[in-house]
Amino acid sequence: MSMMKFAPFYLVFQSFSLAIHPIVRSLQSELNLFYLDDGIIGGSPETVLSDIQILLEESAKIGLEINPRKCELFFPSGNDYNIIQQRFEDLLPGVHLVSSENLSLLGAPLVHEGYEKKVEDKLTKMKNIFEKLKDIPAHFALHLMKNCLGIPKLLYILRTVPTWKGIDILNRMDLTLKSTLEDLLNVKLNEKEWKQANLPIRHGGLGIRSIIDLSLPAFLASCSCVKVNVSNMLNTSVDKLTLPHEMEAMDLWNSKFDAVPVEFPNFQKKWDDICVRKKVSEMKFDNAVNTARFLALQEKESNVWLQVIPCKSIGTFLEDNVLRISICLRLGCDVCQKFKCRCGKEMDTKGLHALSCSKSAGRFYRHAELNNIIKRALTSIEIPSMLEPSGLSRDDGKRPDGVTIVPWERGQHIVWDSTCVDTFAESYLSTTKETAGAAAEIKATCLI
Repeated sequence: MSMMKFAPFYLVFQSFSLAIHPIVRSLQSELNLFYLDDGIIGGSPETVLSDIQILLEESAKIGLEINPRKCELFFPSGNDYNIIQQRFEDLLPGVHLVSSENLSLLGAPLVHEGYEKKVEDKLTKMKNIFEKLKDIPAHFALHLMKNCLGIPKLLYILRTVPTWKGIDILNRMDLTLKSTLEDLLNVKLNEKEWKQANLPIRHGGLGIRSIIDLSLPAFLASCSCVKVNVSNMLNTSVDKLTLPHEMEAMDLWNSKFDAVPVEFPNFQKKWDDICVRKKVSEMKFDNAVNTARFLALQEKESNVWLQVIPCKSIGTFLEDNVLRISICLRLGCDVCQKFKCRCGKEMDTKGLHALSCSKSAGRFYRHAELNNIIKRALTSIEIPSMLEPSGLSRDDGKRPDGVTIVPWERGQHIVWDSTCVDTFAESYLSTTKETAGAAAEIKATCLI
């Protein structure tokens, strides 16, 4: 048996598929698959040779030609194909003879020998790309790593190859992600902090997903997605069809989780949600501060800043040290060494005291910036406003932070008073460890 892969035709328009369809239908090989300008035929050497001759002759009649130097030839092991190989090379000068480990279709390896090599190649490329991220600001690098150069680059392989079998290489890929993240953020992550970073942003993580966690959901979702098409090609019912490695993957899934997606099993998110919910339920903390922190991160408002595109011109870009502190507060990492604050209290390694210290210089800048954001938001909808208006005071004698110059509704103006409370302050901790957003609700009630 021999297998032949063809290079793209020189005509790139998708409509050319209609032109070559009669030619493809006339081929006699048992395996005859074409997708746009990529084709593969497989069968006995004589049949494949005959089909190549037909392809060359019939394609030339309609102005198409095959580039032999981009074609690949594969022979199963165990037989001597030297003579027949020469006949293929006579028909297609420059054709590449590929081994089992290099045999692939549309970027996915076709045989077991090629699985590990393909994943190793991906790991090497990932390391090379991540090295270059260290040359740009951390916020840009984190955004690219999360949305472009990390998991998105690997999803196709995770969906087409049973990577969950090679746990060792997946561990090495996860370690590469972890070490790169530590380098970019200038943060040391322990095991629990790394597990939290692996969670999706909406669940309190950084969205730097673990490849081990995604390998099984990606593969099972892919199996569910292609079953109908495969059953149509093989002319068998979907219920009787079992894809390669599918049962083994399901057995592994059932050993780890007690549920499977009932609706839309072809969506990877449905499988992943089951995995994520289990990981979130396993996140246990030994003190009230960490419990309150993780609970607050389950609210969508706590996660928006990680989902925006970093851009200096619109104020969504964070300097390296600001990003480092923000990530540390989110994951519960060490921010600094212990030292004594100017107020006389001890500052621990988490740096939480500075969030509520009355002598912290950052409190005034934070308050002013919050009011500026509100003012700019009103300006964007053509509602002029002023900050700290003179001659206007509340019933308690305090001056509000801002007021609209023109009426907002029914001749009435908007008056606002912004504040930012500390979830970890001792006065709020007893409630914030039980209810997310409790500190903000208490403070808002006091301001009304």
